[in-house]
Amino acid sequence: MSGGAKSKPKEPFIIRRQYELRLVFTAVFFVILILLLGAGLSQKVDIHEAKEVLSQFKELLKNIVVPGNLEATSQNIFIHNVYIAVIANTPFLGLPIILFSSYQTGLTAKMIAVASGSYGKNLFLDVLLKPHTILEMLAYAIAASESLYTSIIFFAKKREEYSLLITVGIIILEVSLLFVASILESELILNTI
Repeated sequence: MSGGAKSKPKEPFIIRRQYELRLVFTAVFFVILILLLGAGLSQKVDIHEAKEVLSQFKELLKNIVVPGNLEATSQNIFIHNVYIAVIANTPFLGLPIILFSSYQTGLTAKMIAVASGSYGKNLFLDVLLKPHTILEMLAYAIAASESLYTSIIFFAKKREEYSLLITVGIIILEVSLLFVASILESELILNTI
């Protein structure tokens, strides 16, 4: 076989195993985001600061929740969450932003729970075991995974082998998860007000 047939150069590992890497990154980030959410929820908070955060949260809710209108409320939540997911997909910057956001979400939830006095024995499980929370965490874990993967591609100077089409497909998956999560969260909110 010494003829003119040239062997095709072997693809780099990060390209050859890109789906497996993305899946592993997603699983790892799902766990990390839940741990960061839990870390935020476990912080001791000042009651005065918590009341201020609750007041700000109520103002935010006025802009998001449309009483009696599931579609409008879902749309507002969806737009907010998609904005976060798009930022989270950004190479280099997305990963630290979504990690900080997960911790901050936990801390804010803790402040709201303390200020309103409305939480049970295990706030972490109360927050985490809501279907919309799990779907949002999964979407954000996928986004963090994509941020890390594209950062590695750019850092390794393999840009020519990167597929924007795959990233767009992954973002569509994230958006689909967030769409379902926004409907579930809207139903929960509208049933409690």
